[in-house]
Amino acid sequence: MNASRRILIHLLPLLAALSAQAQSQQSDVANASIAPTDALPAAQVREDRPWIERHAEGWFWRDVDPEEPETPDEKEAAAPAQQAPRIDPNTLYPPLDQPLADPLAELERVKRAIETSQARVALQPTNENILNWMRVQAAVFRRSSLFADNMQRLSWRNPDLDYNQVRPYNPVALKTYSQQLKQDRREALREIARDYGLYFVIAESCPYCHAMAPYLKRFAENYGFTVVTVTIDGGTVPEFPDAMYSPEFAEKLNVKITPAIILARPSEGVIEPVSYGFIDLKELEMRIYRLFRMEPGQPTYQVETQRIEP
Repeated sequence: MNASRRILIHLLPLLAALSAQAQSQQSDVANASIAPTDALPAAQVREDRPWIERHAEGWFWRDVDPEEPETPDEKEAAAPAQQAPRIDPNTLYPPLDQPLADPLAELERVKRAIETSQARVALQPTNENILNWMRVQAAVFRRSSLFADNMQRLSWRNPDLDYNQVRPYNPVALKTYSQQLKQDRREALREIARDYGLYFVIAESCPYCHAMAPYLKRFAENYGFTVVTVTIDGGTVPEFPDAMYSPEFAEKLNVKITPAIILARPSEGVIEPVSYGFIDLKELEMRIYRLFRMEPGQPTYQVETQRIEP
């Protein structure tokens, strides 16, 4: 019994210290629960105490996030749309005497202005927009007319740039042009016929070969061409009964379509295909004439004019 009392006497100070510490903690919790939450920042209050101890905030609460400032894009989107200014026809094109640092950029500006006027009148065909579009179109017409007129005047002063000197469009001059062309073409074809002959590749089963044969016979008689007929199936046509059967020769000439007309000069090994399939007499004459009398890229037949040497 005495031993138990001695142990209890030794524990009393320890129990008293623990009781005082517990009372101090309860007092701190009570003071924190009734203290105004605005004394500290909300974030600090939430971090210092668990949510179950934050009685002043209630069970259902939500912090209001601070408002973020609007970005420039959001302000621009929220702002009401501004009406684009109408195009001024008087300033649509730059003055003729104004130096252009960047002609491409200036042309792009003009195109953009014309398209803007057209888009506005298509979307909002009010009287004002239609009138503005008509004035812009009138400015475009005036500038285009100026270009066309100046170009025509320059062609008068520079005959080497005048296409009328190549092929006239006046009826009287055009008649003279056609007559001269026919005469030169006939003379050239007769001259070509003295050195070149024609291979006529046919098949008896080919209806276009039968249709082409009379035209080719007339052409050969008019200009003196020698025609060698090659048949790939052994048959002939009435106009050329002495056809030579030689599929190998046709293959050597790389003929895959009949009828075929090939201009040749065997002594020099010259082979020049003229046509595959049906072709009329006038076209046949012009093709051979172009092959031997006109340079590649030359637009058309040109009548020689009298030139004054300086």
